[in-house]
Amino acid sequence: MKENPAVANDNHPRLRARATSGATVQVYNHPDCGGLVLLEAVADESGSAEFELSVEDDSVTTLSLRAVDEETGRSSFCSMPFVYTEDSRAPEVPQWAADNPVLTNASTPTLRASAEPGSRVAVHSSADCSGPELANAQAEDSGAVSLKVPMTANASHRLFLRARDAAGNASGCSEVFSLEHDGTRPEDVRFLGFSPASPANHNAPVLTGSSEPGTRVELFAGASCSPPALGPLSLDADGHFETPLSVRDDSSVYFSARATDAAGNTSDCETTSTYVEDSTPPPAPSGLALSYTSPGPSTTVSVTGSAQTGLRVHLFTGGGCTGAPAATGSVGSFSSTFSVTTPVAENSTTLFHVATLDPAGNRSTCAGPLTYVHDNVPPELEGVKVSDGPGEDLRHQLVANVAEAHWEGFTDAHGIVQYEHYLSTVPICSGYQPGLPEPRATTQSTARLTGLALVDNKTYYHCVHAKDGAGNWSPYVASDGFRVDLSPPVVSSTSPTTGLTQVDILGPVRFTFNEPVDASSLTPGSLTLEVNGEPVATTVTCNAAATSCSFTPVNPLPYREGVRATLAATVKDTAGRVMTSPVSLSFTTRGREWQAPREVRSTRPGLFPDVAVDGQGHALAVWVQGTSSGAYRPFVSRSSPYAGWEPARELDTVHPGDVERPAVAVNEAGFGVAVWELHGATRVDLYAAEYTPGTGWGEPRLLESRDEPVSTPRVGVDAEGNALVVWRQSDGTAESPWAARFVKGGGWGAPLLLETDAGAATVPALALEGSGRAVAAWMQPDSGGTVRVRASRFVPGSGWTPPEQAAAAGEGASVSAALSANGSAFLVFRGPEASRGPSLFSSRFVPGEGWSATATRLGAAPPGSEEMGLAMDRWGRAMAAWTEPGSSPGFWNLFVSRFLPEEGWRTPVSVSAYSQPVSQPSVASDGQGNFHFVWVENVYGIDQVFAARYPEGATAFSSMQELEPYSTGTSKRPRVRANGAGAAMTVWYRDNGGGYSSNLVQAAAYE
Repeated sequence: MKENPAVANDNHPRLRARATSGATVQVYNHPDCGGLVLLEAVADESGSAEFELSVEDDSVTTLSLRAVDEETGRSSFCSMPFVYTEDSRAPEVPQWAADNPVLTNASTPTLRASAEPGSRVAVHSSADCSGPELANAQAEDSGAVSLKVPMTANASHRLFLRARDAAGNASGCSEVFSLEHDGTRPEDVRFLGFSPASPANHNAPVLTGSSEPGTRVELFAGASCSPPALGPLSLDADGHFETPLSVRDDSSVYFSARATDAAGNTSDCETTSTYVEDSTPPPAPSGLALSYTSPGPSTTVSVTGSAQTGLRVHLFTGGGCTGAPAATGSVGSFSSTFSVTTPVAENSTTLFHVATLDPAGNRSTCAGPLTYVHDNVPPELEGVKVSDGPGEDLRHQLVANVAEAHWEGFTDAHGIVQYEHYLSTVPICSGYQPGLPEPRATTQSTARLTGLALVDNKTYYHCVHAKDGAGNWSPYVASDGFRVDLSPPVVSSTSPTTGLTQVDILGPVRFTFNEPVDASSLTPGSLTLEVNGEPVATTVTCNAAATSCSFTPVNPLPYREGVRATLAATVKDTAGRVMTSPVSLSFTTRGREWQAPREVRSTRPGLFPDVAVDGQGHALAVWVQGTSSGAYRPFVSRSSPYAGWEPARELDTVHPGDVERPAVAVNEAGFGVAVWELHGATRVDLYAAEYTPGTGWGEPRLLESRDEPVSTPRVGVDAEGNALVVWRQSDGTAESPWAARFVKGGGWGAPLLLETDAGAATVPALALEGSGRAVAAWMQPDSGGTVRVRASRFVPGSGWTPPEQAAAAGEGASVSAALSANGSAFLVFRGPEASRGPSLFSSRFVPGEGWSATATRLGAAPPGSEEMGLAMDRWGRAMAAWTEPGSSPGFWNLFVSRFLPEEGWRTPVSVSAYSQPVSQPSVASDGQGNFHFVWVENVYGIDQVFAARYPEGATAFSSMQELEPYSTGTSKRPRVRANGAGAAMTVWYRDNGGGYSSNLVQAAAYE
């Protein structure tokens, strides 16, 4: 069985044996024919017997044979055992040795690897080890294998290994081994030169140059790169090198170098230029002289002399030949002379020294010094004083024919030899002026001019300058000036002028004089300011020149009143002359009007503002403000009449979350309440804070504690400082209206559910008047699904009445409510109308009578999400404002209707500033019977806020105006509120063109 394979990856090998022809060959699975017969086969005529063995993967089977003669039954001896190994396991993937070179210039480098001992390892160029073998070798018993791999010249090779064992099992492909063949010589070394350049007096010059990056450069003394090398040079990443050398004094040398790259390729030898070391100094210059006699006026001086040809000349102005030279030059090629020029500092003494330098930088001994003095400094002005008058410095002069002056303080190192003096009308002493005496020279320090004709109320100045012993003149110095005063002061103009109307109530009364006056002679008592015979207190200020003085009322003047102002004849000019007669004027103040808008806070974004106005004209504003943390928080600010808004502050710094839908109310005394939704991590709660004049805002308070979310709170404050809040919140089964009351001095009461029906209610509206009466209104479906308008009234001392039906049918999401001091109330709401579609209706409540039996149709319904404007005055008159669809899609018109108790609702009229699309109307009534309107009108694509006013007793609007200039951006959600005195305030927020994040809260006051 010797020809049979001893090892194979075969589970069913066919094995052959030799025996006598016709004999039966018995196969045993035992080394000495023990046990049972495993297989049998009969030897053919040639004596060959074949049988097929069945073995398991990776098993070792030991077989023995015996031949049996079929005729005689005799058996042969047992054969020698035969061991068959079944090997199905592939050898391990060969591994490249870690120290194989990655770069070579050999054509057939030997690479090392490790593999299963005895396996055959082949090298391939493909990642899957397909294709021809580049080389192969058998792994030694230690697993080491060496392979001689042929290279393609100057190419990159990607090499992979695969091993096959004796059974023919192939391993997987190895990791790639990258080998670069480089048979190209590196570039020759390039020498850039020596530093310092040759020739030089330097024994350690630095040789600079470059070579191919990554090469090894060896430096040799002399030419031909003859050993021994001075050593390898250090190259930077770009291949540059700098190496210091050692050279003997007064010698000439050169060097050579060659480069060897990483693959072992060597460049040609390159040789430097000759470096000459020169250590011998040249002779010193002689015959030095200056171009100017010292001292002299010139700031440019030349030094001349003689020296050896071919040398450089260095001129120094310091102590000896030290430091940097002031100037340099060369010795003439034929004359052996030189001339070097340099500037000198003005008014200084300069010492010149000279040295020569040869081409190697050797310097001669120092020659000199030569001294040069320059002087052009005029006399010193520090401490100079030119005074008006012969003695004391005068500010005024009461005569016109004489002018006197004296001066002191001019000094100079070379002495003062002369002065020049003249009279001027300007303090800058720009030169002689016709009509005045010409300049006069003098050696004295005084002057007196006579025979003059000086002009009244004109200021004059004495001008003087001085000359020193070197002929330098100083600049002119002017006196402080004196004014010729021959007459008393006169008021030249007033502001306002007498008879003027529409004068600002804060504006000062200004008197302008024909000359500067003595500001101390004007006091608040100098002016009598009267309104209807009553005096008005003022403060007084004068401008810096004291030519204009203003008297400002301590408090604003009343609107549309006559005012008389009289300035007493006590005003003095600066010379002490007194105004001869009083000056009077009369004017009329303006009425209230809309002021220019102001930013309530200049930080973006600001959203959803609300505002309220107290009886003194102070306004409280609340809004949602984006903060640096990303949260939207409640912010407040307070404005004072005519003064603007205080710095804004965050109203709640304790409770985290995002705030929405803030609202604020204030009574005539200034007590206010703000409310808002706080969206926390898991719930939406209702918070409130109270404002007390003189104290400020109190701590935020939680008004309810239910798990269901709060929505859209409304707030009102009565004259006593009691407050009501209504909001929408689920009672556990459906959205319902809730209310809470604040009692001044007693705090907040528990929340009260205003109704208990099953239908879901809309957001409730709230109206409250000064006595504390209030009405809340909402929409709610009845048990049959019909939406009804419902209302509950609050009566002080009794509480909330049970809900009543205020209108039989309604639709939409909101109701607007208004309440009069006489107890009557109005609701405005959307509702169905069979013949004309969705419409706007009103329902009226009259004390003792109840709600209207039938709602009154006012017009077409506005968009479903837009609130209607509604307000009532204290006499029960009302005005409503809403938008109706226009003639084209998306175009909405503003309509206004007025209610008079004796007439009912008047026919609605369309209101527009530019006949453009209108939205978001808001209405307020003041205590004088006037109604204020604001709305947004889209003017040529820009949403702007407009305002109009319907005065008491009028039959139409008296004014209509835009409250902000035409510019990019979009204004949104204006709200207007008014007080009992007739003042009003509106707030809105405006997108300034940068989108949501650029919104700013703005406000405008009607005052």
